[in-house]
Formats: sequence, structure tokens, C-alpha cells
Amino acid sequence: MVACTQSPMRKRPGCFVQPTLMPSWEEFTIGSLKVSSFDLGGHPRGRRLWTDYFSVADAIVYLVDIADAARLPEATAELAALLAAPELSNVPFLNLGTKIDIPSAISEDELRAALGLPPTTGKSDAHIPGTVNRPIEVFMCSAPRKTGYEEGFEWLSRFL
Repeated sequence: MVACTQSPMRKRPGCFVQPTLMPSWEEFTIGSLKVSSFDLGGHPRGRRLWTDYFSVADAIVYLVDIADAARLPEATAELAALLAAPELSNVPFLNLGTKIDIPSAISEDELRAALGLPPTTGKSDAHIPGTVNRPIEVFMCSAPRKTGYEEGFEWLSRFL
């Protein structure tokens, strides 16, 4: 499992979640899903490590700071590169729009448009006709409020 965040469920409400400075590894459980998470970070130095983990990735959890409009083009370009990587062609993608608790955060529809996502799988159990074969979906979340993460990981668990 490649993830760009540590376990959000272990953070205290209202705490500041530090950006990733060094790669780390953590195991945690959300619902029935046991996750081995590699937090590599989204900064340029951390992104250079991403390809080293492609071979062990059962899924990708891609976090986007939806309160930072200036970085959306960068997040879009990086996601496009991940989606185009042949090694990840069958790997499910859980895209998390983070920081919904901040007033400047964009909506889920705005995030989907900004990322230029292909049609997604759908959040229900049924496969939606016309969607991509690789499972891909967007969930909006907040670490301080502890919302959205569990729903996203429960969705992801259906494909692992």
C-alpha cells in the first residue's frame, strides 16, 4: 500500500498534521482493512521515491490539499503521471481531498474537474457502466474532524 499520509485516525481532534519530511512506514486498521502505509510525502524529494514502491503497491492513496489552489496544477500533473505508470495500471486509486474544514477548500466537483479525472468507479457497491476498469474514486476528508478517511478506505477495501 502506498499512501501519502499517516493514519488519520490516530490524530487528536484539532491537532496540526505535520507535512511529511522523511519517508515512514506504519500499519493501522480502518474498518476491516489492515493497511501497511508508506508515507513518502508530496514534496519534490519525496516524489522521487514513489517509483521505488510501485512494485509493492496494492493500492494508491493520493492526497490533495484542496485548500491550496496554487498547488492544484502540480497535484494534477503528479496524479496524471501515476495514472499513466504501466506498473500501476491495475492498481486501485483512492483520491482524498483533504482539509475540507478550511473555508477556502474547493468542492468535490471542483476537485474532480481540477484533477481531470476519468469517470470514477462510484462510491456504491455496484459498478457504474462507462467507468474505468481500474477502481478510482474521490472522497473528501478532514483530519481534525476525523471525517471521510474511513469511508474512503472502506471503499478501497472492496478492491483488495
